[in-house]
Amino acid sequence: RACERHGPVLLAAMIALWTVVFSLHAWLKFRYYLYSDIDLPLFVQAVDGLLHGTLYSSIRGLYWLGDHSSLNLFLLAPLSAVARHPVTLPVVQSVAVALGAIPVFALARREVGGGLVPIACAALYLLYPALGYTALYEFHPEVLCTSALLAAFACHRAGRTGWMLVWTALALLGKEDIALPVLAFALYALLERRPGRLRTAGSLAALAFLSLVISFAWLKPVFSAGEVNYGA
Repeated sequence: RACERHGPVLLAAMIALWTVVFSLHAWLKFRYYLYSDIDLPLFVQAVDGLLHGTLYSSIRGLYWLGDHSSLNLFLLAPLSAVARHPVTLPVVQSVAVALGAIPVFALARREVGGGLVPIACAALYLLYPALGYTALYEFHPEVLCTSALLAAFACHRAGRTGWMLVWTALALLGKEDIALPVLAFALYALLERRPGRLRTAGSLAALAFLSLVISFAWLKPVFSAGEVNYGA
């Protein structure tokens, strides 16, 4: 009963602590020149360019939408306008990843029951080494999709189809290859013995295919001018 009563508070505390620790590490990496790849500066320049009305990346020498379909950068531009600093993006990444503990907690509470197990599952998610490594390795728009995909799956298991599709659509804004786990999600929904499984699976697959069409039939041909051809 105590875990049931204090579970959300413990969850919030864990998320806050994880966010602070990894945001601090991101700032230390920036302060001491420990970011050694081009990804962070590439996306910092991309977001800053959006604030100045351009999609061109001088780092890559092309329009960045022709490289990867990271449409969620448009959502990050207002945050970057408020906090004009390169560390803003890694901090946002840390926050977004940490919030994935919420759907993990909700999913565990629904599937396994109350008590200590949901908090333990959320803690295991946050303590997963690959998650921490991903949060600290540069900045990548698709990393923000982790929590959105978890939320979509948790909503699916709870029977909240509308919110499942909203979170799935949000995740698909991160990068063109997010369509692949969404298609796997659609297959999972199809194989479930649940009412409306054909409609659910079809909706997920339709979103995934729409994302692929937008990326490979529109954005890349228009913006890459042949420099990038991941389709091949």
